[in-house]
Amino acid sequence: GARLLVASEVGRQYFVLRGAQEQLRIVESLASAQRQTADRVASRVREGQASAFDLDRARAEADGLEAQIPPLRTLLGTTQTKLAVLLGRNPSAAVVGVEGAFTWPATRGIVPGQPGELLKRRPDLIAAEARVAAEGLRSAEARAQWWPKLFLNALVGRQDLRLNALDLAPVRFSNVALAFAAPVFNAGRIEAGVQAQSARADEALLAWQKSVLVAVQEVEDSLLVRQEQNARSAALVQTVEHRRRSLQRAESLQREGQIDLLVLLDVQRSVLASELALSDSRLQQALADVQLYKALGGGLPAVTADATSIPLAARTPK
Repeated sequence: GARLLVASEVGRQYFVLRGAQEQLRIVESLASAQRQTADRVASRVREGQASAFDLDRARAEADGLEAQIPPLRTLLGTTQTKLAVLLGRNPSAAVVGVEGAFTWPATRGIVPGQPGELLKRRPDLIAAEARVAAEGLRSAEARAQWWPKLFLNALVGRQDLRLNALDLAPVRFSNVALAFAAPVFNAGRIEAGVQAQSARADEALLAWQKSVLVAVQEVEDSLLVRQEQNARSAALVQTVEHRRRSLQRAESLQREGQIDLLVLLDVQRSVLASELALSDSRLQQALADVQLYKALGGGLPAVTADATSIPLAARTPK
């Protein structure tokens, strides 16, 4: 159970880190573009071709984007620290392997029937099932108390007689014969024990059933998130492509003076919003895979992923 939790959290923090890196790159790139736009507007103001209002607006847009950079860098730093701790390393030491190029892992659908099989790997279900089995054995032992049991322990020429967990008076060894007592004399105590153990067995069974339902819910929720984020990402990819092309045209038209600065700034904002949305959608896809890995007890079937892209793909809790 502990291995599964650590592996899942390592994967989650890794993807959060990669998502923050991507968002930082997006914001820095567009902030640089908007700063260049502001510089062009400043040149046009000096030439009398633009107003001070246009310059203030362009600089405000650039400043606003640059203000988003420090929080992203903070997120990067704190996430790297968490990842280092999870990996058992010094929090102040850099985490190796998180600075290079990165591509979000592609995912495929899960073959029907696999999740139910892999649920058996979940530590909580294994523990709950073991408890049901143990309580079942104890119930059998409690019912067995209805059958007479005779135990004789030799103690220095005498014997203590123990019958059905009741201590009887010692008897002389020479006088010991087969002693027998019907459990009916202890019927109330035995029946109470049977009922109490039966209640514990029922409780264990209900706990197991609840654990199974929770596990199925977690798997279904993770699969739903994966499905919806896949659809969202596919739509956002098209949106980003269209808006990037419109930005290129808008920049060209603005340099030629054919469109107003405000139009260009609006297009830049739309590009930023769509690229950040796409980055977030891919992050949510990856986090859903991590959650599915955890919900299935350490298995993620039918998912294509580079070993360096998903550090937990090959981890199996023991």
